[in-house]
Amino acid sequence: MAFALERRISRENIALAIEIERIARWMRDALTEMRHVGTIVVPHLDRFDDLSIKLLARVVPFVQKRWMLFADKRAEIDKTTLLNRFSQAVDVPVVTDKINDLHSGLFPTDSAPSLAHLAQELVLTNYSACVRWGHTLLGDRSLDAYQAAEVKKILALATLNRGMKDASLSFLSAAEEQTPSLTRKAHMACLQSLVVQKRIYDPELAMQHVRRGFGYLQQAEAGNSNLADTGLERAWLLNSAALNEAVNFRRLNSSECIARAMSYLKEAFSLAKPLRSTSANYLRFNLAANTVFLLEMVGQPRRALEALEGSFSQTILPDAEDGRGTEAFLYRRGVLVAKTGDMSSAISILESLVPRYEEKNAWFLSEQVCRALTALAAQSGDLERASTYAIQGFEICTRERSKCGQEVHYKNLIALYAQQGRFADKLFFESKCQILADGDSSSWVIPKATPKLPAYIPEVDLEETPKIDLNNYLVGNSDGKPRHVA
Repeated sequence: MAFALERRISRENIALAIEIERIARWMRDALTEMRHVGTIVVPHLDRFDDLSIKLLARVVPFVQKRWMLFADKRAEIDKTTLLNRFSQAVDVPVVTDKINDLHSGLFPTDSAPSLAHLAQELVLTNYSACVRWGHTLLGDRSLDAYQAAEVKKILALATLNRGMKDASLSFLSAAEEQTPSLTRKAHMACLQSLVVQKRIYDPELAMQHVRRGFGYLQQAEAGNSNLADTGLERAWLLNSAALNEAVNFRRLNSSECIARAMSYLKEAFSLAKPLRSTSANYLRFNLAANTVFLLEMVGQPRRALEALEGSFSQTILPDAEDGRGTEAFLYRRGVLVAKTGDMSSAISILESLVPRYEEKNAWFLSEQVCRALTALAAQSGDLERASTYAIQGFEICTRERSKCGQEVHYKNLIALYAQQGRFADKLFFESKCQILADGDSSSWVIPKATPKLPAYIPEVDLEETPKIDLNNYLVGNSDGKPRHVA
């Protein structure tokens, strides 16, 4: 997982999300069985790491006891923001005050952090720990310039997922300047291009970072650097350049942008093909995914489907021991089959995923599949079947206390009942869901099936959310206007 997160600026980690859900269910059962306990007191919530807070967010709403949550008002600002989001998610106030240290023995004293420790916390999405220990490590004079630059890179990824994109770019710029490795300088430039693409939405500025990265690699290759390392980094820069052209295509509708993007991906593939490493495997997976996206963007779903089945069957399926890769492949395949016009086959593919995700306790994915099924059935004109999927998704979200999911399925169902003239059912459901009925659903349009499922649990997604869902924007499911994404 670490090799993938090094290349990503997002926090997506499907394995971690499923593990959070598994442990949370065990905790809920254990606490519920403690019938003699009526009140659960959680002191010093500000000292919990991010992962523990996310876990608690999947426990509190399910345990019908009195919860008393406390945090020290002297907590760091970014931790206070996280706790505010947590409080809203569990609908229980977090009492902030100046707390004494009566319970300090419950919390181990931080040991001296290391770069390896910091990288591990990044994999676990413990961004507060990354920020705290990263700043501590920067004061360690025993670090050489290369190590200090790596610390700043991790700080950049952690602060970005706390919504501080300017601070993130500042850390990456400092890391680029400090590292003595030309290949790593190119890596830092590549990450800056991704931050600009996916958070600031400025393709021209992003391309400046890409060009600077290419410049470093030219210097490195002239100095007889490891060609495998420079080749890998060049391929990632080409991948970033291709994404830039994809964004430009959506803005300008120019076939030249797509031609350049395809050319960049083809060159990147040629560089990645002979490389044998986990990082290179992940790169090939990424290039295959982006090739499919490009073909989908230009309205060639059949070619996209061929690319998916050819590349992904070799890249994903043999490496997916627990089936997650298979399921991601099937979802993507179902959405593309629908775009070829074969709705019946597409719906059949997606229907098979709901029980598979439910079996893995990945309810947050099964309800998203229900959203896609609702959209496809409605698109095919089978409104009754679409209503069935909306009810199924609503019931999953109700069971799992997912308010944002409930709202989407509720609005879908109300819109479908109205289209079918089932006004009695509409009124009954509105009265049953009075809290959700407070909003205006009259102009609601059923969202299209997303090209990619989220790899996190929305109810504990306490990080800063990008204002534009770039995947939906690129395939034409949204207009790219800044917005908050549920």
